[in-house]
Amino acid sequence: MWCSGIFRSLIISVTVFQFVSSNSTFESKAKCCKTNEWIVSENQKLFCNKSQQNRLLLSDSQKHNSTECVEAYNSKVYLFGNQENSFVLKEVFPAVSKCCPPNFYYNHVHHSCAFMPNKTKTLNESFIKIGLSHCNVISDFQFDSTHDFKIANGVLFLPNVTQNFPEYDFCVDDNVDGRFAVRVCRDIGVCENIKCVRKCCPDGQSFVNGSHCLDTFQHGLRFENFSDFMEDFSDDFAIIHGYPATNRVHMVPKPPQFPKGQKSHNNPYCIEHATKNNSTYGHLYFGLIVASSPPMPTKYLLNRAAMILSGIFLVLTMIFYVGTKEIRKVFGKALVSLCLSLLALYIMLVYYTFTSDLHHKKNIVKCKVIGFLIIYLGFCCFVWLQIISYDIYWTFGSIKNVSSNDERKRKAFKRFIFYSLYGWGLPMAITAFSIFFHYFNVLPAPIEIKMGRRRCAIERSDGNYAEILFRTIPLTAILMVNIVLYVQTVKYCLKVKNEIKNMNENALNIKKKKKFFARRERFQLVVKLSLTMGMLYVFEVASSFVDFSANTITSTIEIIWDFINCLQGLFIFLIFVCKKKNILTCKKSATFEKIRKISLSSTRTTIASSGTTKSNINSKIKMETEQHKEENP
Repeated sequence: MWCSGIFRSLIISVTVFQFVSSNSTFESKAKCCKTNEWIVSENQKLFCNKSQQNRLLLSDSQKHNSTECVEAYNSKVYLFGNQENSFVLKEVFPAVSKCCPPNFYYNHVHHSCAFMPNKTKTLNESFIKIGLSHCNVISDFQFDSTHDFKIANGVLFLPNVTQNFPEYDFCVDDNVDGRFAVRVCRDIGVCENIKCVRKCCPDGQSFVNGSHCLDTFQHGLRFENFSDFMEDFSDDFAIIHGYPATNRVHMVPKPPQFPKGQKSHNNPYCIEHATKNNSTYGHLYFGLIVASSPPMPTKYLLNRAAMILSGIFLVLTMIFYVGTKEIRKVFGKALVSLCLSLLALYIMLVYYTFTSDLHHKKNIVKCKVIGFLIIYLGFCCFVWLQIISYDIYWTFGSIKNVSSNDERKRKAFKRFIFYSLYGWGLPMAITAFSIFFHYFNVLPAPIEIKMGRRRCAIERSDGNYAEILFRTIPLTAILMVNIVLYVQTVKYCLKVKNEIKNMNENALNIKKKKKFFARRERFQLVVKLSLTMGMLYVFEVASSFVDFSANTITSTIEIIWDFINCLQGLFIFLIFVCKKKNILTCKKSATFEKIRKISLSSTRTTIASSGTTKSNINSKIKMETEQHKEENP
């Protein structure tokens, strides 16, 4: 793993080289340890230890029996005294890094090393320290000549750059285009001024057989496959190397957008070349799986709290309708069905916000199941709202034949069965179409349904209109029908209201008036509910076309709007339960229940007392009869 990169950077190659233009000369020193070994310390003793990734290269002509030698130790190259296989640290060895191994030249386009053994060398190689594997952030500079920059006493000076770079914080090499490449270690603060892209492994390394970073040198960063990720990858940018050792990575098929004006990326990610079992996968985009969950954005914390609160009020609404026997009415059953679908939707959404790794590869099936369930339950909410709207329209507008109570109950039950088939079946059919087209992948790219790559929902991207086709348009059709029903109901209300004004005050007409006003009140409640849920629809449509996270103002609007939409359960409770009539009904129900219990208890006591008295009388009569028989045998 790259986390041992700090130590692997000790395995730095050495063979210190000189620039032709530099006045510095270094005496050739032997490498202290054998190939693939470097010096480590244990119990205050220095000795050679094996390394799988040795960046300390040495000419075969140099011997290991010298009294002085050089070796990598504690991220730098040191001069050691060598006495009877015992090493004594003397001083830091003044080594300047070469960016690539011998016979390799730097490719500034791909930020990698290219093998070119026949190319004329500009740099004299005697000792070289290869690469900058210890650097977290690296910037590249290109120069036409070695005279365009200066190295003095191991320190690099660059034109138009105020910062100077010590000998272990830069490397120099020939570029494949004939110029000179200079790479320098930078502080993370450089990303405030230029674009920064994250590479998974340290400099010169890539993924081999999993997320194991090993020296390869020839795989840097290639952005040809990430044109959607970076709008202009020819811009100057710095490379952030590595990811925290406490994190793991998973492959993401399509990275999120990295706009040209954006200097760093908000999502945890890195890009790396990967090979496994001699198969080359090329450069892939990886998301970071954070071991300890990162702080959740305020938006999701607020929405989660609002949905939990809504769920509680939805349960209270259903309890009220069951407890007051309102559920016996078709309207009550339909409203409870709406509450059930909305409650199930909130449960799915809350679970989704509590589970941060659902879109990762190992959870892809669960992610898609939850995603399609959320789509299904969302449709259920709006279809049941349509059913309630239709039921109000039907109640107002249909001609009722006089029938017995049993006949009315039977018809109401049939009507609710039809409503249930429509309310649960239509959303299932729409969702089934989406599932079919998602898994069989027969649609063209502009309307292809993508889910589970970045989120557990139909994913939005430029040029893809799947969400509009499979969600926005069906919701629009449902709500358009609702609007037609509302208009027709309002027309009928106005018509009946005018007729009521001309009615005589007899018992039948008074009963009709009461029914009308009760139905009109229910209609007003449904309109309020529709307006409330319509806000959710409007936001869904708007978010399909507008990126609300683009700036601070729209982002704030999105947070407020989302929070209000997540309070649908509270609004339903306030609209349908918190009415003066319902409060009186609850009080009456409680009072009647108390009176009934007292009456029942009193009745039982009276019956028990009466039974005891009767038993005593019968016993007395029986005794007198037996006594009379004994006296008159």
